[in-house]
Amino acid sequence: MAVSAGDVLRITAKMSLAGGDLQNVFHVFNYGAGEDNATVFAALATLVDDAYDLIADEFDTSLQFETIHIVNLTAEELVGEEAWPTLTAGLDTSGILPQQLAPLVLFSTSTLRSQGRKYLPATAYNTLTNTGVLFGTTYTSIAFWAASFLAGVTAGSASFVFGNFNTGTGVFSTWIGAIVESIFRTQRRRVPGVGS
Repeated sequence: MAVSAGDVLRITAKMSLAGGDLQNVFHVFNYGAGEDNATVFAALATLVDDAYDLIADEFDTSLQFETIHIVNLTAEELVGEEAWPTLTAGLDTSGILPQQLAPLVLFSTSTLRSQGRKYLPATAYNTLTNTGVLFGTTYTSIAFWAASFLAGVTAGSASFVFGNFNTGTGVFSTWIGAIVESIFRTQRRRVPGVGS
C-alpha cells in the first residue's frame, strides 16, 4: 500500500517508564506526492528517533523506547510499527523526578484556537534546578527536539509537515512555532498504564 498526496498520518511514539506505558502522539500531513509505506515509515521513524535522541540524556535509564506506530488516518490502514531505529533507553543515572512532573512544549498554528501540546516523560533528577525550573541545558535540548518537528521531513516523493488534526472537522493545522515551558507541568493522568 502507499501514502497518497493529502493523507494525514498519526505517529505514536511508544515508551514505558518504570513499568507504565507512555505515548506521544503526532499528526503529519503529506503535501507532496504519493510514496510507498515502507519509505514513509522509515523517514518518519528516523525523524522521531533523531528528535528524541537530542533529549535521551535528560531521562533516567528506566525510560524505555518501545515502538513507533504509524497509521494512515485518511486511508484507514497501518503504515507500520517497529522498534525505534536506534534508541532503547534513557541515559541518565541520577534518578527520576515524580512521574506526574512533565516538561511541556506548546506548538502554535495559524488556526484560531488550535495549539499543539506535548508532555514529555518525567525527566531525570538532575534536570531540576533548586528554584524548581528546568536547567538551561535541558531547556535547550528540548527546544532542539521541538525544532525537529517544525522542520518536517521528506520521504521519497512525499513531504510531511507536523501539526494538529481535528478528526471532527478534518482540518489539519500546521505547526509554525514552539514554546518550551521552563516550569514543570503536572500531568494528572500520568500514572503507570494510563494512556496506553
